[in-house]
Amino acid sequence: MGSRGPELRSSSLTYMPAIDGLRTVAVGLVVFIHVLPTTTFPGEIGVDVFFVISGFLITLILLKQLARTETIALGRFYANRALRLYPPLLVVVLFTVVVGVFPGQSLGESLKGAAIALLYLGNIYMTVTGSWLGDLSHTWSLAMEEQFYLVWPAILLLLYRKRARVPAIATGLFLIAGLMLVGWMLTGDEMQFNPLTRGVGLVIGCALAVLTRENHWYSPALSTAGAIVFVAALVLVTAGYLPHLAMTPIAVLSVAPIVLQLAYGRGLPTRVLSLPPVVYLGVISYEIYLWHYPILAVLFRGTALPGWAIAGVGIAATLILSVATHRYISAPVLRWRDRRRGRAAPAS
Repeated sequence: MGSRGPELRSSSLTYMPAIDGLRTVAVGLVVFIHVLPTTTFPGEIGVDVFFVISGFLITLILLKQLARTETIALGRFYANRALRLYPPLLVVVLFTVVVGVFPGQSLGESLKGAAIALLYLGNIYMTVTGSWLGDLSHTWSLAMEEQFYLVWPAILLLLYRKRARVPAIATGLFLIAGLMLVGWMLTGDEMQFNPLTRGVGLVIGCALAVLTRENHWYSPALSTAGAIVFVAALVLVTAGYLPHLAMTPIAVLSVAPIVLQLAYGRGLPTRVLSLPPVVYLGVISYEIYLWHYPILAVLFRGTALPGWAIAGVGIAATLILSVATHRYISAPVLRWRDRRRGRAAPAS
């Protein structure tokens, strides 16, 4: 790999279908609470699960690039992120501006929400103002990720060039995560979208990737314990025996060993989450996340349908639009990107 940063190496990154299956579980949790907005079920922690997965996979990709080239092509990284995330986001934002006005949301509100969403500032706006973003309120989590990835690749590259060692990096990441969890427990009731606290799952995911970049460690016992704790916490919070505030720390800590098990291990959960239909829903989970909230918001605000009908229509419309968006927008853009990359490779 070269003389720099001997500790920051990564073996080749292989496809992990069960991780996509876990995305399906995460987006299902989020959709559930928006279909049933009066429920006490803490489905919002699906976002925290997404954060752990994202930090883990993105950091593995960055470590692989460091091992191969001894650098991180920051411009290409940001371009890849934009080409993956922005096209479907633009479509959904256009939908909220055009369709969202009809049931009663003003054009000014729609345009303001659209601008904040496209600038990836939703979490900061909602934290500072205490206001929602209408039909695009769910884009706070996209903003959280993009703000984090503006700085994390550069930090990782700096650590590599300073020959930082894995124990020090992992310790620092877990220390930061601990401070974020303390901050969340102290302020989460008032500032649930604060990037300094709610993004803790991203940091934990990064730490997992750094620790397992070569030694693909996992523990079936810890994974099972994590799953039990996760499900038990869902039940206890829903029943009112635990505060919702406790769910984020429980979720990010309990899902960490599950991610490692699904990435590197075997077993029944891995096989189930690797089933093609489950994996496919995980592959389009980004589009599902984007579409479900504005569709349900429009249905709840602009129709007199009963709740069960809104749930059925909303889920069906979400799946249809998500499949179409992925097939006709996201996938063609990524194929175009890969063709350009392939043509540029010989010259570089």
